[in-house]
Amino acid sequence: MKLFTAKKKEIYTVQPKGITKNKTELFNSIRNSNNNKLSIEKARIRCRLDKLLDMYKTKSLLQLSLYQTFYEKEIVPWNTDSKICNYCYKKKSYICRLCGEPICKRCTKEIPLKDFDPKLFYSLILCKGLCFNETLVYQKL
Repeated sequence: MKLFTAKKKEIYTVQPKGITKNKTELFNSIRNSNNNKLSIEKARIRCRLDKLLDMYKTKSLLQLSLYQTFYEKEIVPWNTDSKICNYCYKKKSYICRLCGEPICKRCTKEIPLKDFDPKLFYSLILCKGLCFNETLVYQKL
């Protein structure tokens, strides 16, 4: 409630503090259910896919033929330390372009980029797990 004097000077009355309720536990429960590790990883995969698609659209054919893996490593850090596939534990031969983890030929899925943009004629090598499934979901959007 404001009271005004003749000089238009504002004077505030002090109100007593009301009842307070701590809502930290409620906030944390909602936050933890929404921000679990799986949803964060899905968002990371979609972001990396967008960046890779933009890279393929903006780079020239010559640049991609010479420096494709270099550009891909800038977007997705590759795990080159491991020598075995993350799914079947056999010798790796490929690296997933979205998560950077090593995979073998049997655990590889390949998605043509023509499905995202008709001008692109490349294909992405993906692992058969979350990266492949999330790319299919993203493709349908």
